[in-house]
Amino acid sequence: MRSYSSISTRDFMWNNLTGTIPKEIGHITSLRLLLLNGNKLSGSLPDELSNLTNMNRLQLDENQLSGSVPESLANMINVRHLHMNNNSFTGQLPSKLSNLSNLMHLLLDNNNLSGYLPPEFSKLHSLEILQLDNNNFSGNGIPSTYENLPRLVKLSLRNCSLQGAIPDLNSIPTSNVCIKIDGVKAFTLKELTHATNKFDISTKFGEGGYGNVYKGILSDETFVAVKRAGENSLQGQKEFLTEIELLSRLHHRNLVSLLGYCSEEGEQMLIYEFMPNDTLREWISGKKLSQIINHFVK
Repeated sequence: MRSYSSISTRDFMWNNLTGTIPKEIGHITSLRLLLLNGNKLSGSLPDELSNLTNMNRLQLDENQLSGSVPESLANMINVRHLHMNNNSFTGQLPSKLSNLSNLMHLLLDNNNLSGYLPPEFSKLHSLEILQLDNNNFSGNGIPSTYENLPRLVKLSLRNCSLQGAIPDLNSIPTSNVCIKIDGVKAFTLKELTHATNKFDISTKFGEGGYGNVYKGILSDETFVAVKRAGENSLQGQKEFLTEIELLSRLHHRNLVSLLGYCSEEGEQMLIYEFMPNDTLREWISGKKLSQIINHFVK
């Protein structure tokens, strides 16, 4: 069998792929990113996905996948992002997913899940977003153990047919996930995917330890630079929004203007005005940005 030991990313987002997810993907044990969202994939998830113990981000949202959520996904011990929303998954949420100690985002909204909300999810101490809207947990309530999720910033359970009391979530540190700043727009992932031609390599014009920078064209024909954080540069949601607020206050003749940000589906992107020369690369890369920040915060 061919060796796949060097492959870390498979990105097939926003195509028209059909059929089932091949079980052979489970043989690529070096995979860290598997991005299949925005296609027309169907059928159930192959058990072989449980072999992907190096997985950091699994994006399967916006497909036609069905069947139960395999409890074997709990073997992905390094996964931080499970995006499985907008499919047709059914049945009970596996309590074994509580073993994913690094999990930050669990998105399973807009499916056909039933049963109860696993109290064991309170063990997910890295969890920031739990999004389960538009499922059917009829006759069941929100576990009081969710009061113990120390990093939770978003718990979304709209239209789930839940009953009973609302847990006391006051012990969870408050983090404002939505910000409104004059002149700074909250872009959608769909907008930026379209602007950069699905983050095509031909639009990339810069990179560094933070991730990549892409040239994009918005719907109003404005040219922008999109700074997309890499998997190893992602911050907590609160820290990311704090950075946006700080950057929005910085004004300097040599610093490009921040136009907006995107924090959807686990992404962290900053959108700047585009300057067709090396100055943009230099400032976005952060080579001199820290000097300006120090000047303003003294």
